[in-house]
Amino acid sequence: MREGVAAEMKLVGERIYLRPMDAGDARVVLAYQERNQAFFAQFEPTMPDRSLNIAQIMAQLERGRHAQERGEAYPFGVFLLETDELVGRIALNFVTRGPRQSAMIGYTLDQAHNGQGYGSEAARLCVKFGFEHLDLHRIEAGIMPINIGSKRVVEKCGFTFEGIMRKSLLVEGRWEDLESWAILDEDWAARTGR
Repeated sequence: MREGVAAEMKLVGERIYLRPMDAGDARVVLAYQERNQAFFAQFEPTMPDRSLNIAQIMAQLERGRHAQERGEAYPFGVFLLETDELVGRIALNFVTRGPRQSAMIGYTLDQAHNGQGYGSEAARLCVKFGFEHLDLHRIEAGIMPINIGSKRVVEKCGFTFEGIMRKSLLVEGRWEDLESWAILDEDWAARTGR
């Protein structure tokens, strides 16, 4: 990671900004997760216990902070610039150094804010951070074929469809296929003139 990244952790776009979250955000994150629980369940891995409480959210945020400190993941909240409302979560996960220099992007967006372009804007900010500040070579996404909105997000960001990972994610008790999407640093440079 290049010098000054810690000072740049608030990533500002046209209508949203991304920033790491901490224990002070736990109640807002809990409310976000609770109101979207049924919506998210159709796309997220099966969990043994989907019940949520403030202690679980605080532990989750703390794990995210530690992963960031170790350079393994960079989780962010997605907030509206005008109101500071939490409307999503996005992260570069599974950051791998050495010969791969890659990460997986993952995100959720409040169902009430779907279709307004916030997901695409958040993905662009996160991908820019990955390439221009973390010096990654490749960012990947695994998306269920039925998740049309998520596929639009990565397409708008310049990702390329690479194939199907058959029955690779357990969702709602069923093994689901994932589409493999990726963007390379040279793809990003060509799109942005960097």
